[in-house]
Amino acid sequence: MENDEYRYLFKYLLIGDPGVGKSNLLLRFADDKFSDTYIYTIGVDFKIRTVSIDNSAVRLQVWDTAGQERFKTITSSFYRGSHGIMLVYDVTDMESFRHVESWLQEVDRYGGKDNNFIIVGNKIDMTSKRVVTYEMGKKYAERLGISFMETSAKTSTNVENLFTTMAEEIKSKIDSGKLDTTHRGGKVNIRNSSPIKQSPWKYAERLGISFMETSAKTSTNVENLFTTMAVEIKSKIVSGKLDTTHRGGTVNIHNSSPIKQSPWVCCA
Repeated sequence: MENDEYRYLFKYLLIGDPGVGKSNLLLRFADDKFSDTYIYTIGVDFKIRTVSIDNSAVRLQVWDTAGQERFKTITSSFYRGSHGIMLVYDVTDMESFRHVESWLQEVDRYGGKDNNFIIVGNKIDMTSKRVVTYEMGKKYAERLGISFMETSAKTSTNVENLFTTMAEEIKSKIDSGKLDTTHRGGKVNIRNSSPIKQSPWKYAERLGISFMETSAKTSTNVENLFTTMAVEIKSKIVSGKLDTTHRGGTVNIHNSSPIKQSPWVCCA
């Protein structure tokens, strides 16, 4: 079901240790493909797929986050505004299972109260190397009051079910009024089934957002795109309309001379 018509837009996050198979779960769900080569995610990646839930078109925007410690400052910002979070571990790696707790703490630090959670034991096709049993995963999830499912991206076992089950749970919460669809950072996008019948320019104008068309191939408007935004931001700062002290939104303003310290100190 791949078209521009949808009524709901849900944002999913795949989180967990490096190498547990998050990227392959996304690849299998979105493109029905699998890679035997380790897929190294730098920062974040995402794919989109539209599914049918209770005769309603639901667009799933699935974000694959890097598990490496050095990317956590990047991925933490993606917790806000998400509707479903999948905590993935590798059934052949006990450490990845133990680390689910630390990932939950990470979500609790940055995430919203309305998130749907599911713990996912991946790579169940590797039966001879399994060290985390189904019972261990299920018992842990039940203790936390979180849904649980085992999958194999390689054989596609339960992959479709994983993503659609969470969509059903989120939609059910919306329909029953249990999910706050207006909470800042966690808004669920609900729209009419027909695509927007207007030009992108008019659509941006209606939303009060700047609009520009570009071509990276010919460089058309690319320089203008970035400099125009910089001009707008600087104008807001000068006029006092931009809070440069708000946590997470600090604007670095300094003299034109370079900073007299190492880049590591500067950017840590």
